[in-house]
Amino acid sequence: MAARDIRVLRNGGDVLTVDTDDRNTATYNANALEPGEPIQYLSNASHYAKTVFNGAPIRGSDEFLGIVAKQSTETATANGTVDYTSMVTGTELQGKATTTSNVNTAAKIIAYRGNWVSFDNTSEVFTIDENETSDPNKLMLKILRGDHIAYTLDVMVNMANTEAGIWTGQTID
Repeated sequence: MAARDIRVLRNGGDVLTVDTDDRNTATYNANALEPGEPIQYLSNASHYAKTVFNGAPIRGSDEFLGIVAKQSTETATANGTVDYTSMVTGTELQGKATTTSNVNTAAKIIAYRGNWVSFDNTSEVFTIDENETSDPNKLMLKILRGDHIAYTLDVMVNMANTEAGIWTGQTID
């Protein structure tokens, strides 16, 4: 898998298009959005996309869009668009674990199954952060399984804060 590679493993939604802000205005996106990057709206009131921050997406505050399918078209001075695979009920994603030594045996992966985690974004390298303290009321990715040879984790996306989901404000207790 490439450095920015979070991939849709199963049940991805349609490929949709969203606006991107020019890079001079949008200092949060210093580079074009690349395939395999997870994106969300800049804010709840914005129509511009950005890559997820480290520890995101967060339930109740971030609207997670999906995974970039094709490089974005914005420039330093002109707004653009980006195509992304949308998230629907049952969407599963796959990515490298943040700390590969945490998932280098089947037993270690089994211990993480069912945990709610987030993405790690370190210098635009995106991984699935199994180091997060599991919190279904805050985090949107549930670990389903993994591969201890490839150091990957498969996660299901909580639909509560996606375009296909609804924002109810309820917790998962």
